[in-house]
Amino acid sequence: CRNCQTLWRPGRTEFKSVAYAQGRPRKADNAYLPFWRIKVKLTGIALQSYADLVRAANLPRAVQTGWEHQPFRFWAPAFKVRPGVLLRLARALTLAPPNTELESTIPTQEVHTANLPVKEALDTIKINLADFLRPASRVPELLPSITVQAEKYLLVYLPFEKRHHDLVNPDLNLAVRKSHLRLAANL
Repeated sequence: CRNCQTLWRPGRTEFKSVAYAQGRPRKADNAYLPFWRIKVKLTGIALQSYADLVRAANLPRAVQTGWEHQPFRFWAPAFKVRPGVLLRLARALTLAPPNTELESTIPTQEVHTANLPVKEALDTIKINLADFLRPASRVPELLPSITVQAEKYLLVYLPFEKRHHDLVNPDLNLAVRKSHLRLAANL
């Protein structure tokens, strides 16, 4: 609701409030895509900070001092797209999260519908984890022992520049084809 600046999701017997934020826009004519930022409790693997992620995924980065205290969160699209696109976006944002300040407001520009429930986004976490853990040879033995429990989640609207065929966020080096969003209406 843009009038009262609140977001709601259906519960079993009532509507429940959803925490939200938006990334700072680069241009006045941005389109905003919704993503779930999910803090989870994992058992079976040590993955609490961004430094833990760099080590677990063997990312080509040197661990910086502040990364030990920077909490690690999974990211997933909050909009429906084909499975391959959804996993690509989830992996890209999880491994290189937005480095922008978030504002607790609903964007006034064009906003894509958040039609993928957080419960379905949680189902992608183990798949995302299996995709980036290194060495890949340890994944089959490690994955069954890992449990995922959501602690907190936030619906984040990230700004994307409108291009002819794509929506692009140059800060994240991420593009989403407009045709994927149109075709997802049938999912």
